[in-house]
Amino acid sequence: MTASAQTLFDTAPLGALVAFSDGEPRPPERFARKLRAWRDRNATGRLIRRTPARAGRPAAFTLLLGGLRAEDLLVLIVQRSFEVACALTFEVVDGPKTGEILCLTPYGDELELRHVAADLNDAAAWLDRNRYCRALFHEVRPGGATRAILLPDGLVA
Repeated sequence: MTASAQTLFDTAPLGALVAFSDGEPRPPERFARKLRAWRDRNATGRLIRRTPARAGRPAAFTLLLGGLRAEDLLVLIVQRSFEVACALTFEVVDGPKTGEILCLTPYGDELELRHVAADLNDAAAWLDRNRYCRALFHEVRPGGATRAILLPDGLVA
């Protein structure tokens, strides 16, 4: 079911896979520029951050669209932010599953999703490889709610 940007901001959980669209049909491959422009307005990404409205700035959310790796090094992260007044339509394609661990870090006053781990062991291994300060782990509960959890080595998550 498609929704407005405001509805997505209000209801979609962090970690949800979100498709966005302008409603236009996909152009044929032979129209490279039109196809590139269409892909800018029609894609899928993971919801990683919500930013509430502040002093003259509207509320917005950010989707992680992808990244570029060179061996084990992440070289480029592609993110896109949308204001809640955006005219595109959005659809939650898939949400985080019960038992998954959301690996979060503080981003200003908000939390930003860094990784979705299959379980606590995967989350601990990810943290060992990625060394984020003040990393927080939240377990996805039935119904989509989350709760903060403790890591096995005593780190608060």
